[in-house]
Amino acid sequence: MIDEITGNQKIQLFGHNSNGYFTEIYINMLLPNKTRPDFTFGKTFQNS
Repeated sequence: MIDEITGNQKIQLFGHNSNGYFTEIYINMLLPNKTRPDFTFGKTFQNS
């Protein structure tokens, strides 16, 4: 997936948390001046 605004490639993963909601994790891999990917959570992630 390519971010239309920044042109950065994103990996989009989906998983269920214990409440049954989808957790959206966007890993923005190509930000400049970053040594680690930025993680943006669509919802608070909860381990089952």
